[in-house]
Amino acid sequence: MKPIVGEISYKDMTPEDIARFREEAEEMRAEAVRNMVRGAYLSVAHAVARAAHGFRNVVTNPGVHPTPKAH
Repeated sequence: MKPIVGEISYKDMTPEDIARFREEAEEMRAEAVRNMVRGAYLSVAHAVARAAHGFRNVVTNPGVHPTPKAH
């Protein structure tokens, strides 16, 4: 069988080792998914905050942001 890491192969591993490695892999995967979801949420939140800030600037001081005139 192919070695997993270095000199360790599947036949050298006990069922307890395999269960422990599987649990560790599941924990790492769950953490990665949490980080991805958190990153997506923060990206959306930042975009909404920037849009709200821009809208507030236009509403509070429209003279600084003139609208283009139709020809």
